[in-house]
Amino acid sequence: MGRCTDKEGEGMKELIPEIERRRASRALDDAAVPDEVVQRILTAGTYAPSCANNQPWRFLALRDEDLLQEVKEHLSDRNY
Repeated sequence: MGRCTDKEGEGMKELIPEIERRRASRALDDAAVPDEVVQRILTAGTYAPSCANNQPWRFLALRDEDLLQEVKEHLSDRNY
């Protein structure tokens, strides 16, 4: 493993604690997520690495409860 430059080392000091604190949360509420937050999350998702940069993911952000229920009918129980 190579050594980090000073700039990379500083980033690691910030990144490692975030990784260590990461936990899956199942305590959700019904509060609406602001559009700008949804957009930031979707944008961040596009930065994830993929094999051969094929970027196979697709994102769907729904606000309509009826449409959400319709989509859920086509997903396995573990997708939401």
